[in-house]
Amino acid sequence: IDSLQGKTKGHITRIAHWGDSAIVADGMTSAIRRLLQDSFGDAGHGFVLVDGGKSYAHQDVRHRAGTWNLVRIINRQDKLKRYGFGGIAAKGYGGAWASFGTVEDSPVGGKVSRFEVYHMKGPKKGKISLSVDGEEPILVDTAAESVTDGVFSLKVPDGAHRLKLRAKGPVRLYGVALERDAPGVVYDSLGLLGARGSRLLDYGDEHLALQFKQREVKLFILMFGGNALKDRTSLETYRGTFTSLV
Repeated sequence: IDSLQGKTKGHITRIAHWGDSAIVADGMTSAIRRLLQDSFGDAGHGFVLVDGGKSYAHQDVRHRAGTWNLVRIINRQDKLKRYGFGGIAAKGYGGAWASFGTVEDSPVGGKVSRFEVYHMKGPKKGKISLSVDGEEPILVDTAAESVTDGVFSLKVPDGAHRLKLRAKGPVRLYGVALERDAPGVVYDSLGLLGARGSRLLDYGDEHLALQFKQREVKLFILMFGGNALKDRTSLETYRGTFTSLV
């Protein structure tokens, strides 16, 4: 409450809402975001996956992507256990691209003052090309001696902007956050199609802890259970799994 009312340093309250298909298209979460930002200030749209695959969408932001290979936590398919903040990492090579931009004629989402690109760093990794509003691109090197996570922040004048990113060599990207240097709320919608809460237990602990630290989230919301009901999961098993998740 103190953070929302601007009584804490920074005056930005970040909320992360994880869930299954009920929020994968940012339906109810976009309504919550609008209400909170109308009451406490628009500090930016928040975190958007580079590519979320089928049915993934976000309201009040322009987002497109192409030619990525997706590493999904719901499939438990990554030996590194590095899925990024939103549970789907995008692996790309030369030609893979994505764009993120503000919108018009909407009560929120019309301004951004920084794009934050969340990515993996490691041996033999390539570069990311970033271009704002069609200007000359800058290159971000994701190569490192050992595997870790990085965030590159690209500041722009507060207003309407569009970011275009491209892979230059092999890269793994987690997402892009659109934020503003202004008091208010950032509400991250992290929907995963077909997710069960138990799938999030496949995160590497060190990786997930670093993602939390980088996003500086004040409140976490976990909204799972519909698919567990479909699976006929017993209440005892569900309670144990969800307790481990929390």
